[in-house]
Amino acid sequence: MFREAAQAGGVVRAQLERNAAAARELGKTLRSFSPRAVVTCARGSSDHAATYGKYLIETRLSGALTKIRSALVVRRAAAGATLRVPVEPAFDGTTITIPTATGMTYTRTDTGATTAQGSTVALADGDSLEIQASPTAGNYFETDQQDSWTFTNPA
Repeated sequence: MFREAAQAGGVVRAQLERNAAAARELGKTLRSFSPRAVVTCARGSSDHAATYGKYLIETRLSGALTKIRSALVVRRAAAGATLRVPVEPAFDGTTITIPTATGMTYTRTDTGATTAQGSTVALADGDSLEIQASPTAGNYFETDQQDSWTFTNPA
């Protein structure tokens, strides 16, 4: 069981790489529907995954039911965990610069790929990209902190 759990990250990474185009198309389709509600039907771990997907669609995709800043999230920080404040990436209109910040990682939401701190991401004319900050192990963000940013090259 330990070996299987240890392989999970690599399996998810491979799935994201293999299904990147399909995931982008699904996201595009879901955004075009902008659903007011999502109904799921599942059992066991599939129910957990479905409920999480429902939450993401309703809050991050359409925002129709719950704006993320008005949602109540209850969690317990691990003993000894360090509070971190997410640092917004810099953007000059065409290039996103990922900050160098202790205790967090930055991820592209379109691919799920981690973006190295200090790196840059160039956006083509008219493209948008959302960057998500996540606390690393032993760190946490306050629930009211902005931890995702969408950047658009208007040209």
